[in-house]
Amino acid sequence: MQNNRVFNQIASQLMKLYSAEIPVKVDDERQIYAFELKDGVKINVLSDDGEYIQMVGFIPAPPHIMNAVYLSELLQFNHFSLHHPFYVIGIDSEQEHKEISLHVRQPMSELDNSAAFDLFENVIDKSASLQTWLVENVA
Repeated sequence: MQNNRVFNQIASQLMKLYSAEIPVKVDDERQIYAFELKDGVKINVLSDDGEYIQMVGFIPAPPHIMNAVYLSELLQFNHFSLHHPFYVIGIDSEQEHKEISLHVRQPMSELDNSAAFDLFENVIDKSASLQTWLVENVA
């Protein structure tokens, strides 16, 4: 229960800080806060059973991203790393408009508001870098 309160506090602070510049959609039932950046990147912030906070960046993917060379380069990012937190890249190839996802998961017990803001900013920065890479190498 404590972690749910921490998650709600973090989500509330993120909304206060970013809602003036980023449209936010809230799904109270599933506790998902969806931030949409001006360049088409979306960041979802959610909690899983109150133990972890998850942040997922969704980046629009060019239609020809399914080329094996591009996928191989992109998915090399997922190789083992000692960096914490660990970021994972995925791709939703089932949708008509494909999206690349950048996912990070952090125990709530390790976060305060400042660390949560830093994590959120990192997801935004990494998503923007990934989008730049797509534009420069795939588009």
